[in-house]
Amino acid sequence: MTEERKGEYINQPFILEGEDAIAFDEYLKNPTITEEGIIMVKESIRIGKRLLCQQE
Repeated sequence: MTEERKGEYINQPFILEGEDAIAFDEYLKNPTITEEGIIMVKESIRIGKRLLCQQE
């Protein structure tokens, strides 16, 4: 990856309170993924492999 294509790190802390904090904590204990999410991950892997092969 060239220097001009590198992303910048974003440091934006956020604070969850009340029900939002509880829901987020529960999600972290038992994360879920949708069919759309599975498709997106598979596509990301496919693209990543293709990019790695181009660098060789």
